[in-house]
Amino acid sequence: MKTSLKTRLLTIRSNVFSYLFITREFLLDCLRYLRHARTFTSDPGNRKSLEATIIAHYHVLEKGLSMPNPSPGHSLDTARSLAALLKRWAAQGNQPSSQVDFAHGVLSAFTEFQHNHGVDVADLRTALAALHASAVASGENVYQLKQNAALKHNWTSFADFAMSRHSVRVYRPEAISDDDFEAAVRAAQHTPSVCNRQAFYVKRLIDAEQIRGALSYQNGNRGFGHQVPTLFVMGADIRAFGGRVERKQPLVDGALFAMSFIYALHGRDIGSCPLNWCVSHDNDRKLKQLLNIPDYIEIVMLLAAGYPDPAGKSPASNRHEIAEVIR
Repeated sequence: MKTSLKTRLLTIRSNVFSYLFITREFLLDCLRYLRHARTFTSDPGNRKSLEATIIAHYHVLEKGLSMPNPSPGHSLDTARSLAALLKRWAAQGNQPSSQVDFAHGVLSAFTEFQHNHGVDVADLRTALAALHASAVASGENVYQLKQNAALKHNWTSFADFAMSRHSVRVYRPEAISDDDFEAAVRAAQHTPSVCNRQAFYVKRLIDAEQIRGALSYQNGNRGFGHQVPTLFVMGADIRAFGGRVERKQPLVDGALFAMSFIYALHGRDIGSCPLNWCVSHDNDRKLKQLLNIPDYIEIVMLLAAGYPDPAGKSPASNRHEIAEVIR
């Protein structure tokens, strides 16, 4: 009896310690995010944040230009904000950045598109002239969208394969076939996972009403979401993890699986576009209720996918210089 009571007390103590430890770890995650991310302000207070904000702005513009029928007058506020950010970059005397040069090219292409469609963009043209004068960009980066027709290549190496992939947002209307779906999953199952637990999860949606409902909780599909023929929910099963220090592993393993799945689709000439799942717990719960996804699934992303429309275009999505990645 005494031994049994002692065992129970030790178990309770261990459980309490685990609860407090895990709570502390989550709190430290929160504090580190608050310390380094732009949480309470939209002001990019350092070079890295400013450059990232510039990238986010130009990406909105090039996404808009890549839509099947870009609307004259779209995203003008974003364009004006980008011009102000580029002016701020120049005023701070920051080191040259290929991303800033690229942003200048996107803004120039966007302004030209609007001007050619009768939209008054005199302020943007004036801003561009001033940016040229301040040498914030060389002006040599002529911006061009990528053609979906160039999706398929004769790959001779993994580098060729990986660098030929880009996000596709313009698809043919038919949903991805069962054979292509299952073949992509089979290939993606070879993704490494912690202790080979393989807690991978993917749900396929091909019903238009379900896709619209799911995308209503996601904030990055404007302009093309209504034409997505297949939508995947990518994630991981939390039940495969445990202990005091595995809180991030479902996201890691789920993201690795998602990338492998994207490559597997690409290898079958299927285009895709990862859609962030940066949502509140309320929206996460609502999506799971809509699609009958269990609470123990950690959703990593939504993935729009389909057979590319050869006439469609995609953003060029410039990459950082290698020196900025290698530290």
